[in-house]
Amino acid sequence: MCSSDLRLAKTRRSFAEQMKVLERLSFDPLDVKAPGWHQDFSKMKVQVKDLEVELNNAIMSSFETATHTSAAFSVQEAFQHLAARETIKRVVDKKTHDMINLWADDINWVKKSLDKNRKHPPLHMDDAGSQYHLQFAAAPFAGAAAWAKNLLQRIQTPHELMLTSHHVVSTKEYQDVFEQFKNVENALTDYIERQYQDWQELMETVFRGGEDIMGINIVRRNAQTQLLERSVERRVGKECRSRW
Repeated sequence: MCSSDLRLAKTRRSFAEQMKVLERLSFDPLDVKAPGWHQDFSKMKVQVKDLEVELNNAIMSSFETATHTSAAFSVQEAFQHLAARETIKRVVDKKTHDMINLWADDINWVKKSLDKNRKHPPLHMDDAGSQYHLQFAAAPFAGAAAWAKNLLQRIQTPHELMLTSHHVVSTKEYQDVFEQFKNVENALTDYIERQYQDWQELMETVFRGGEDIMGINIVRRNAQTQLLERSVERRVGKECRSRW
């Protein structure tokens, strides 16, 4: 059990104990004229305040372990149904805003990465690919598109989660960040489509001017050796390997 789970379990036990105290009262707890009612009510108010403090601490502790937007979303959703009292609601709302700010930080990071690397994108998800031999690197067009798609998923995945929560999408903070998200999303989508279009143009250039190379077999069996061999131009095979 993590520390936040232990805090929640302690709060639940404390609440159950207070309910047992109410059950053991010798008078109707709703009878304000009963002897001792005001004294017991005052005591209970103090205990409820203590429970609120315990629950707020558990909520804040849970968010400390949420290192990315999706995790923070799951935590705030878990506590959303407990945000009935005003003090609890303020804490959950504050953490919801922090979660949206975390998403905004991701969007800014993705935008900067796209702006910086769009002309020379890394061909690996780990780094620029300098530690790998060329034969293990992704082809330029496919590698660039895969890199951009990973960036896109980084901001789209938490957004898809947020769309399931009316509480989140109705906040002013979400509306402010959403416009920024759409701009970056569109830029990444255009970049991916541009890679495919550039590859198509290159292939058209490679295949233009000769026989209808797309209508013949890529390999054929040698009549003398009975071994399979390539039946297209070496230049075409080289272009396909290096470009896609």
